[in-house]
Amino acid sequence: MSVTCSQLRRSDPRNALGQTSFVPLGSQRVIWMMSKRRGSGPVSVSGRGQPENTGPSSRTDVIRLEGRLQLTPKFSVAAWAEAENAKGHFCACGCGQRVRVLPMHRNNGIPKYIPEHSPSRFGAEIQALHDQGLMTAADLAKELRLQRKAVHPLADEIIGDTPRVGSRQIRIFTPKQVAKLRAELAKRAHPRHDLTDAQWKKVAPIVSRSPKQRSGRIPDERGIVNAIRWILRTGTSWKAMPDRYPCRSACQAHFYAWKLDGTWAKVCQVLA
Repeated sequence: MSVTCSQLRRSDPRNALGQTSFVPLGSQRVIWMMSKRRGSGPVSVSGRGQPENTGPSSRTDVIRLEGRLQLTPKFSVAAWAEAENAKGHFCACGCGQRVRVLPMHRNNGIPKYIPEHSPSRFGAEIQALHDQGLMTAADLAKELRLQRKAVHPLADEIIGDTPRVGSRQIRIFTPKQVAKLRAELAKRAHPRHDLTDAQWKKVAPIVSRSPKQRSGRIPDERGIVNAIRWILRTGTSWKAMPDRYPCRSACQAHFYAWKLDGTWAKVCQVLA
C-alpha cells in the first residue's frame, strides 16, 4: 500500500489527520512518513522524508501523513510599550501630562494617572503638603541630589528632630530648613576636605599599582580617592559628584573593587 500527498489531496479535501490540505499564511506543513512491514506488528514512525524501499514489490507498506503547525509571530513587549507611548495616554486628572507606558504594564494594565497625581489618600496628603510649601524626605533627596538613606541622618545632625504628619507619619521640612541643609552640603563639598600631600604619601602605596600591572590610560588615583571620600562624607549620589573629580564610572568601579579586596579598609585605617 502506498499513499502519497497528491493522492490525499485529489481524493479527499481533508488529509489523513482530518485537516484540510490547504496551508494558510503563517503555518508550516509537516509530513510524517510511517511504514509497516507486512505481518510485523504495529506501525512504526520512521521520521520525515521518503523511505528507501517504496517500490510496489516491497514488503513494506508506506503511509504518508500530513499535518499543519500554526506559527505565531514573536511578540515583543518593548515594541508594544513603544507603540502605546506613540498613541499617547494622558493623566486622568486633567493636567495634560503623558502617562509613560512600560513593558510591565502589558500584564498589570496601563495606569490612568502619573504616580504624583494618583488620587489615593497618601497622594492627597503629599499634595496637601506641597501646597503648603513643605517637602518630604523624598522631595528633599531629589532637591539636594542625595541618596534617600542619607537624608534622615543628615537632617538629624544639622536640624534635629522635625515634625511628622499624616496617617503615615511623613517627615516634613520647611523651606528654611532646606536652605540650611543646602548651605551645609556646600560647605562639606569644599576642596579643603581633599587629601593633603602628607596624607597622599600614606595612601599612595596602598592604592597605586606597579607599572607592570597598569594597562591603558593611567587613572588619577588621588582624585578617585578624593571623590570617594566626598561621596561618603556628604552622602550624595554619584550623579551629583563635582566636575573637579574624575569621571563617575571610574570612581564607582575603583570604590567597589577596593571595598571588595580590602583596599579601602586599609585607606580608612591609614587616614584615621
